[in-house]
Amino acid sequence: LFRSVRRALSEAAERREHARLEAELAAMQAVMRGSLDAMADAFVVATAIRDEHGIIIDFRVAFANRAAGAFMSTEGSTLIGRSFRQSMANLGAGFYDACVGVVETGLSHAADGVGLAGPHATVPTDGLLVNMTIARFEDGLFLVFRDVTERIRLGRERDRLAAVVEQAAYAIAITDTAGRITYANPAFEVEIGVRLAELRG
Repeated sequence: LFRSVRRALSEAAERREHARLEAELAAMQAVMRGSLDAMADAFVVATAIRDEHGIIIDFRVAFANRAAGAFMSTEGSTLIGRSFRQSMANLGAGFYDACVGVVETGLSHAADGVGLAGPHATVPTDGLLVNMTIARFEDGLFLVFRDVTERIRLGRERDRLAAVVEQAAYAIAITDTAGRITYANPAFEVEIGVRLAELRG
């Protein structure tokens, strides 16, 4: 009798502990999902779809945050369950091949300033430019897209303006707040007859 009572008490304690751990896990998952959903970058988790020979033929979206939904011009939750070929066909074969390579090799893939076109482009003339990271996760992957269109556009504009100043026929110099020359274009150096290295300070 005592043995069966002890066993019943032990099993009840195990069930309570299991229920407590399940509740903790559910709470932690909710926090993680909330954190991922609050990210500004598009974040997607996908699982590999394999044929009868074990070859990856597509990926199925298991999770997509709000930013991923905005990136795809939809709600993130509507991407869940969809295949890459359905939801990300415009990203091109190179993107799909990179995803397969990551899952097959386990080696992460990162690309900066990747140009996208089609419905994902927010700037009609230039398309969307993103930094993309793909990493293996179980038999699938997670990917992160960061829109860098504006940053790259501003960098290109800065480079264009720097080239104009560098090639200008007029003498141009830039000084710091103390009046020290920090930059001089070639025309300035020719007009003054002194190289920038000698002018600094």
